[in-house]
Amino acid sequence: MTVNTGEQVLGLFDVLPDTFAKIPETLDTASKKDVVSRIERAVSVREWRERTGAEAGL
Repeated sequence: MTVNTGEQVLGLFDVLPDTFAKIPETLDTASKKDVVSRIERAVSVREWRERTGAEAGL
């Protein structure tokens, strides 16, 4: 997700229900690589909050 600073952070709140039906694959290889790259570069929401809270003196 993108936060108010414009940074992209990784949130791990999604939990799939038992009744979840898989969505057919639609991404091409280049798009999949882009998604993986974004995930690898993103800080977690917790890391971002700790950093921005520290900068704000919280």
